[in-house]
Amino acid sequence: MTTATRVIPRFVQAPATATLTNYYKMASGDSLTSDQTISISSGRFDFMREARWHRLQFNFTGDWEMSGFSPKWEVGGDE
Repeated sequence: MTTATRVIPRFVQAPATATLTNYYKMASGDSLTSDQTISISSGRFDFMREARWHRLQFNFTGDWEMSGFSPKWEVGGDE
């Protein structure tokens, strides 16, 4: 289990608008569940979701170029 908390994109050229939708599932055979869609704020996407599997979908408008992104997460689950 991991708790995803933030994604920081590294833009060469920032888009006019940017959103991120987090998808997640608990087991490899499960269907993906769509979580919230978040707009970029202060150069990052902040959210919180604990799951075994995460998928991120970025949506941009305008001209943009991204060299990469850094997801932030921590170990989740009960100890």
